[in-house]
Amino acid sequence: MIRHILCLAGLLATSPGLADADAIELELPSVVLSGIAFDAKARIPISSDGGTYELEFNGQRHTTDERDDQILIFKNLSVSETGLHPIRLLQENRGVAQTEVRSILAWLSIMPPLVGILVALFLRSVIPALFLGAWVGAWLLTGLTFSGLGSSLLAVFHTHVRDALANPDHAAIILFSLMIGGMVGIIFKNGGMDGVVAHAIRWAKTPRQ
Repeated sequence: MIRHILCLAGLLATSPGLADADAIELELPSVVLSGIAFDAKARIPISSDGGTYELEFNGQRHTTDERDDQILIFKNLSVSETGLHPIRLLQENRGVAQTEVRSILAWLSIMPPLVGILVALFLRSVIPALFLGAWVGAWLLTGLTFSGLGSSLLAVFHTHVRDALANPDHAAIILFSLMIGGMVGIIFKNGGMDGVVAHAIRWAKTPRQ
């Protein structure tokens, strides 16, 4: 009986929901672009004694722009240099939470669509191009680290593709595209496309036409 009580006490003590109930969480983008403004959020516990909160980032202190219940919002944060940058939440000049955010060059944001377009033109296939573009985008979110090259490949499936398919608007677009593709296939199989070509070829008098 005593052993069971001790085990239960250990589980309660190590439970993340209870152990971190009073912890302050900083919510930041996975990666930010140099010279491009971004927002940061801080979740403060209900048991917090209040006071003035400031965010120390890039050598400057920022006051909260909005406060929604227990969420502090800091807007228009930016950094001009790439790399890891520490960010710290202060309460009455006392550090209460700290983390880091990685900054990359802003022009790298065009890499995913650029890779997708080039691969589609080279392979003449859309599916591999879309997949490689998504992979590059997921790799950018890791800060282009070597270790993130493999993890970003898995993230394409279990995070980005899954979330995209779970979105009702995205699912509607996919279903509509499947219906259009099916209708084109039916028209092609029943000879409708040949009929259109035979009807239009009467006006083709030159090789270019």
